[in-house]
Amino acid sequence: MEDKWEKVVDMYNKYPNIQYTKLTVSKDTALHITVLESTKDIVSKRGWETRSPLWMPNDRGNMPLHVVALIGNVGKCMCIAEKHEELLGLSNNAVEMPLFLASLCGKKGSFHYLDRICKPGRHYEYLRGGTNSQTILRVAIIGQYYG
Repeated sequence: MEDKWEKVVDMYNKYPNIQYTKLTVSKDTALHITVLESTKDIVSKRGWETRSPLWMPNDRGNMPLHVVALIGNVGKCMCIAEKHEELLGLSNNAVEMPLFLASLCGKKGSFHYLDRICKPGRHYEYLRGGTNSQTILRVAIIGQYYG
């Protein structure tokens, strides 16, 4: 939070277990904060292993890919999703997937990128979210995110 992201990367590499420590009241890890606050370069510096903090949910069930889809940062979406496309199919506590959240928040860049990398034949899984099973088209229209 003090913009010392290089130190965060160094600490992650030196002490791998701290990657899983919940740091905030909303149970965010350092990676949740990093993807929200840092640059794409910092996010891309870490070689994310198979079972990593990328799969760590906060108290809303949002993993780091959910967070970057919500804020609309295409570069950070690419850093995470290109390495682990299976994260596209993981939902948060409200049964919302990253593609759905990008549509819900009107983040066109993130939405178009995530839509493009969805696996063929599995798009339907990514198109619904929430307890009332809204479609991405419906939430985009309700939010008046046209185009």
